[in-house]
Amino acid sequence: MGALQRSESFEKSYARMREVFRETTGVRFNIEYYHFDDDSEPVISIDAEAERLVLDYVPEHGLVISILTKESIISFSEKNYITNLSSDNSVVFASKHNDETHCIIQFI
Repeated sequence: MGALQRSESFEKSYARMREVFRETTGVRFNIEYYHFDDDSEPVISIDAEAERLVLDYVPEHGLVISILTKESIISFSEKNYITNLSSDNSVVFASKHNDETHCIIQFI
């Protein structure tokens, strides 16, 4: 298996998420996960308070961003996702494997 190239955008997205997390007490976020989105409806929608935000490195997956809540752990690896920052306080993760899977995380 070839070595993963480090994604600067992945690090920037984590830094922005971390900034929001530090600036706001009781950070709430809304995650909408779309997969083969025929009806423009998310397959998964989570509205929760983030307890922790973690950036890890896993050799087979590269950087991994995890959002931990009381009920869930939501993780995105740079092996499987590309990421972009949005101007409206959102982070978007899009699948590297198909054009029809993406996740929008908005801090509220």
